[in-house]
Amino acid sequence: ETFYTSGLNYTVNSIDYLPPFPFDGLANSLNPNIDDAWSAVDTLPFDFCFFGNLETEFQVGSNGVIRFDVDPGDTTNGWSFSQDLPNNTTDALSEANVFTPVHDIDPSVGSGEEIGYEVLGTFPNRVLVVSYFEVPMFSSSCNALLATHMAVFYEFSNVVEIYIKDKPSCPTWNDGNAALGIQNNE
Repeated sequence: ETFYTSGLNYTVNSIDYLPPFPFDGLANSLNPNIDDAWSAVDTLPFDFCFFGNLETEFQVGSNGVIRFDVDPGDTTNGWSFSQDLPNNTTDALSEANVFTPVHDIDPSVGSGEEIGYEVLGTFPNRVLVVSYFEVPMFSSSCNALLATHMAVFYEFSNVVEIYIKDKPSCPTWNDGNAALGIQNNE
């Protein structure tokens, strides 16, 4: 349990692979059959402190990312990058805060994929779960490779957990680049 909410630094630890929630069947479906898109801005039903900022809204990108620095006018979620995190200059990285990982996935070519979120639990123990379930990798030579991963945001403790079930690599597209982690808006 971590209850320190005003800090600008984070500790990153490995955790056991025990996803606390299912990867599929979440209540709110996002970006169905749309590639490289940001979801509409949504409101968190609880305050979440992230790098010292009190966050109340979020957006989900179809390439494995979540952002708190929302922009309802920005509908395109970038995918091309070759740099590491932190990075606030390359679109595919700078426009996001949480990378579950970020990689070029394409929900427009699948038939059983799901990108969604749900708020579960009751005060003061709610969580925001954002999941990518069996989303095909981009590129016709890699569409059979399916990615499944999720981020869990815990109310009050402000902990972020990331679970990766399947993270295939498509070396023939964007050099197979992917990034996992978090970063501030600045």
